[in-house]
Amino acid sequence: MGDFNEMLAADDKRGGATQPPWLIRGFRVAMQDSGLIDLPMEGHPFTWTKG
Repeated sequence: MGDFNEMLAADDKRGGATQPPWLIRGFRVAMQDSGLIDLPMEGHPFTWTKG
């Protein structure tokens, strides 16, 4: 399974428009209902560098 590109908490977002609480809550409920877990990040947060 890949990345859903969604947030489980409002403080996961840096800059830009905030996600509505109902959207974050709905995704969290869907994860719980599906038995999915959030795997921790390992390694560098970005795979690119400014050249």
